[in-house]
Amino acid sequence: MASVTWTWRHIDGVRACPADERLPPTLTYASLRSLRSILGPDVWTAAPNRLMLFLVMPAMVYVTTFCALTYPLITSFSTLFFTNSGDGLQNVWNLWWVNRALIVLHVSPWSTTYLHYPNGVSLVGHTLNPFNGLLSVPLLRLMTLVEAHNAIVVFSFVMAGIAAFWLSYAFGASYWPSILGGCVFTFSQYHFAHTEGHLQLLAVEWLPVFALLWYTLVTKPTYLASGRQRS
Repeated sequence: MASVTWTWRHIDGVRACPADERLPPTLTYASLRSLRSILGPDVWTAAPNRLMLFLVMPAMVYVTTFCALTYPLITSFSTLFFTNSGDGLQNVWNLWWVNRALIVLHVSPWSTTYLHYPNGVSLVGHTLNPFNGLLSVPLLRLMTLVEAHNAIVVFSFVMAGIAAFWLSYAFGASYWPSILGGCVFTFSQYHFAHTEGHLQLLAVEWLPVFALLWYTLVTKPTYLASGRQRS
């Protein structure tokens, strides 16, 4: 498809994109409409403003709320695991093991000889929570194991709030009520209850993301339609 000129909205009106700033041929109007359906009617607002409104601002709200609700826990960020001494330490081991298997030993993390030595054991049925394990790999380049674990705990609360905020906003709620909806979701009793030992159940941020993408797919599958047209 030939490149097309596009516009975006500013507070002081609408201006056209310069003629030399064109969309690549693969970015069709149909795919743009699909993106608009996910991000809302103001998708052409300047990108830095959208980043601030829909990611940075909610993240600041949820980080501040987490610190307030759990205070003085945040003061022990570098010295105390945000978990219990039972299943919680098992999940700490999970983070350590995924990093060691991938970075040091260059083996699959789904089995280990570090347990039931020397025969080892399969970890396929184990609550390894690989997403958090993979997230710990870059964090452990910069942090201690205590800090990496605690950063993942805080990330789960913040990102779950942001994802629920996106879902609320997509369903038609205005901005601040959507922020409140994210608070209700991420600071629920369920979420706090599993902070004590169940890192694999703490990562609920994927639930509202899935719901948002599924709703968009069912109600406005414009991107898929454009793909069929191109093929």
